[in-house]
Amino acid sequence: MQIWSHIKLWIIVSIFSIFFVMATAKPESVYESVQHDLKKLERVFGKDSTKNLVDRTNSIFNFFFERNLKTVHDEMRVENESPRVFRWEGDLVKESNTMLKSAKLEVYNIILRFNIMMMWLPFIVLFAGVAIFDGFMMRKVKIASFKYTNPVLYNTFMHGAVFIAGSFMFLMHLPIVMSVWFFPLAGILLGFFLMFGIMNLQRMGTD
Repeated sequence: MQIWSHIKLWIIVSIFSIFFVMATAKPESVYESVQHDLKKLERVFGKDSTKNLVDRTNSIFNFFFERNLKTVHDEMRVENESPRVFRWEGDLVKESNTMLKSAKLEVYNIILRFNIMMMWLPFIVLFAGVAIFDGFMMRKVKIASFKYTNPVLYNTFMHGAVFIAGSFMFLMHLPIVMSVWFFPLAGILLGFFLMFGIMNLQRMGTD
């Protein structure tokens, strides 16, 4: 499989899984995963940083989601004592309400984890930048000393980097408990895979 095909595959899988979770996950399970994430975050960063992150998440969620979909949510709400709604219609709309609630919580979960990632972003960018620079330097040394740049290793490490990035994108919205340390560890692994992949990048043009 080519690297671009591998990237497209992860994008398709991630998009499909978002809608699959919306349709199948219970709102309670998504809510519990959010609460567990916040507890772990509080143990690592403290109450003040966690409160700031929650406030920022709430602001983004309300701006992009609550304001625009409030009308849809109101239209789908069912009055329990309304005699005009047949039983099967009421069940159908209640099911739609459950799916909408799951969807809203899933969006909130994605925004929350994105904000958690942003807390680690300076470290991730710094480490990945150094790793990529180091990879290019080691590649130059290899070429200058007439050493072999292995295409098999290049493909292996670059596919590994795509796998890490794709797994990160896939796990961001799943209603599972994620460790706060997942983000820096994924960044470190991604940096190493990119470094060794670039180190074995094949010679191009005037290299």
